[in-house]
Amino acid sequence: MSTYATAADMEYPASLVYGHFGLTMAVGWLALAVRDRSQVLLALAMLLLGGTFLRSLGVPHPGLSMLVADTLAKTIIIFTLHVTSLLALERWALPSPKLPWRARLYAAYKILWNSRWIGSRMQAPYTPTPRPSQVGRSRWAFVRGRLLHVVFLLFIDGVHSGVFHRLVGFHTEDYIEAHETFFRRLPDVTGREASIRANAVLSVYFLSRPLTYVLLHDVLACVFVGLGLDEPHEWPPLFGSISEAYTVRRYWSHFCDRLLYRPLTLWLKFLLRVLFGFGTPSRPWVGSRRHLLNFLTFLSSGLMHAWSLRLVGLTCGGRQEVLFWCLNFAVIAGELLVERFVSPLRARVRSGQVPGALEKGIGYLWVFAFFFWASPKFQYVQMRCIPDHYN
Repeated sequence: MSTYATAADMEYPASLVYGHFGLTMAVGWLALAVRDRSQVLLALAMLLLGGTFLRSLGVPHPGLSMLVADTLAKTIIIFTLHVTSLLALERWALPSPKLPWRARLYAAYKILWNSRWIGSRMQAPYTPTPRPSQVGRSRWAFVRGRLLHVVFLLFIDGVHSGVFHRLVGFHTEDYIEAHETFFRRLPDVTGREASIRANAVLSVYFLSRPLTYVLLHDVLACVFVGLGLDEPHEWPPLFGSISEAYTVRRYWSHFCDRLLYRPLTLWLKFLLRVLFGFGTPSRPWVGSRRHLLNFLTFLSSGLMHAWSLRLVGLTCGGRQEVLFWCLNFAVIAGELLVERFVSPLRARVRSGQVPGALEKGIGYLWVFAFFFWASPKFQYVQMRCIPDHYN
């Protein structure tokens, strides 16, 4: 547990956590709005508040689940990367100092949470776009549609949880098993054990956890569009279509949310440009340099996920989490090699580059099998050291 936590030696109410979280974002908002010397002071204050907030998450908070604490930690990390990249690297996107104070505040608000850079020339690649039927819709039609979507997602999550608990039933201890030898002991693997592992994959990558983030995103969209602060097209879906996740690469690039991609790659490109001159006209982002950036993106993502879990009290599984993210990069590299070999064969059989239903079906099975094999190598380890106040 952190020094901050042990020194306190007490529980903090969840309301204090949310207040600290809101204050950090408010100071970041002001830092984006001003354009004088106070901007540096506000940026430093935001970093100080964000740092103390992250350290405080190791303290037990009544009414704060581990998923909520982990989500808050990741949000502050992404928020800090986004705001600092704006202040230090992309100042062209900041509000003009010629605007009145109120207009600068509103302009700063428009970029405050927009870590995907929606609507700008730097929009994160593969960011989902509004469906054609949603373009030009009124605010209330948008809000009504998103609320119906929330109800539908709650129904799906309830059905998934209810069916699994009724048919299988499990406890945390059920996950803590000899996962390293799962495939080497196939004759001894029970159907219950396999179903528990399969449910862990569905929950983390396709159902419960993604649905939680989508629900939160939809609720925020309803609030800010309903208040007239944003337009419907400024709140495209958080996740892409699950039908596009038929390779591991497409799972992360086409389906998974893109909230971290732009802030992280902006800072990585800056560091590589300063250290090695990459990204300059003489050394553009091509070939091995692009692969290096992609590897560092996965490595940094793993470090951030491991760090956020450490912040909320998990003392084990961090190394395995980082290795899992690096493994994703290696698997994606392998997929690209296979695609180079398969593409000429596909062209001989039929025209077009879009995979057919059979190819996609095999791809979905491959993605599920990879997560089925790889995820427990860090998930089950982490379950051994979940703090008591989360159980």
